[in-house]
Amino acid sequence: MGESRQGLIIVNKTFDDKDLLREGAEEDRTYLKEIYEHLDVKYDKVEDNLKENEMFDTIDKFSKNIKLPCSVIFVSISTHGKDDGGLVGTKWRLVSVGEIVNCFETKELLGIPKVFIIQACKGSTEEKRESLRKCGDDQHNQSTDPNQYCTKRADVLIAYSTSEGCLSYRNTENGSWFIEVLKDCITNPKYEKRHFVEILTICTNNTIVKNYSDDDDELTQTPSYCSTLRKFLKFEKNPKKASNT
Repeated sequence: MGESRQGLIIVNKTFDDKDLLREGAEEDRTYLKEIYEHLDVKYDKVEDNLKENEMFDTIDKFSKNIKLPCSVIFVSISTHGKDDGGLVGTKWRLVSVGEIVNCFETKELLGIPKVFIIQACKGSTEEKRESLRKCGDDQHNQSTDPNQYCTKRADVLIAYSTSEGCLSYRNTENGSWFIEVLKDCITNPKYEKRHFVEILTICTNNTIVKNYSDDDDELTQTPSYCSTLRKFLKFEKNPKKASNT
């Protein structure tokens, strides 16, 4: 039996406070399913509208039931977010990204890449895009020498829909800007040989330059990510396992 790719999707659309309805979140649900299916990531179902304790319990249970061998783990969450980076459950209480990541810091999952896709605000600041002069790109080489050691906090990649302190936007018909662009990048055949971090870099640029608002053509957001991956992560088309190089 080959190594599998296993994932979890949580989408919160409705909240106890009806004014917090996330119209368009159902499109995030569709886009995330498309991403998982394109990358051959197996998941049981989409978890909808969870309270903060249900979010944590669902993620914790998932982490404890990863079927080994496993080549990569995905956790995707679409919900409201707060200034401190906390993710909001349907009763407007928080679970932190740190708490979520900690669920996977176990000896059993040591060395397995873990990718977290977070669609949520991280503050209330509106970002505006500005014109930029073209400048040359520096090419940086990274050593790929093998390393015999690992830590429980290694091999984690967290992709955020926006930057620290800033808003993250969602179209009521087409879903969240970030999730839509990420889906388009991952499923684009011309990027299928790119490493996942390269795809996130393309996604950041495409999110910034795309015009979403008829009222304000400068309104944008800047996706960000943090990574402790020890190797490049690449998804070959219909592979038996993820490629770590």
